[in-house]
Amino acid sequence: MEKSRCSICNKKTTRQCGLCEAFTCKNCAHNIAKDHFNFLKEVPEDLTHGYYCNDCFVNKVSSDYETYNTILERAKNVEVYFKKKHSKEVRFFKHASKPLSLHDYKDYDELLLHMAFLAAKDGYNAIINVETSSRKKYDGSYKTVLWSGTGLPAKKTAWTDDWK
Repeated sequence: MEKSRCSICNKKTTRQCGLCEAFTCKNCAHNIAKDHFNFLKEVPEDLTHGYYCNDCFVNKVSSDYETYNTILERAKNVEVYFKKKHSKEVRFFKHASKPLSLHDYKDYDELLLHMAFLAAKDGYNAIINVETSSRKKYDGSYKTVLWSGTGLPAKKTAWTDDWK
């Protein structure tokens, strides 16, 4: 492959921006991992490329990237209340009418984080009545455990903290 010059610093490179196809070296490119947006149901076309020049990143990608990261940080603070352990604590939480239901996750913590992400995306700060289950999947002589779960997004208000 023939090397061209970086559009910013003029170094030789073969890397191109995913949107405008301008040549951008490793130091000048904005690199976003392919699985960075894995909690979104549908990833927008602009966010599916690995490398971006500075102009494309600032003008087309940065706002979605920051929004996703903000929601992910909020999701890490979402409180999870399990159905069997906390049924009496969540009686007064304002909850959504439609439950979340996720299936076939290889990691238990990733399942809970994805549920929390979906709740945080809709403005909720808790998940109530969470039930998780696992099943074993055999692939020849290799065994994996797949996790599934359901839960109801809810808003925990300041006045419910006083009741504990």
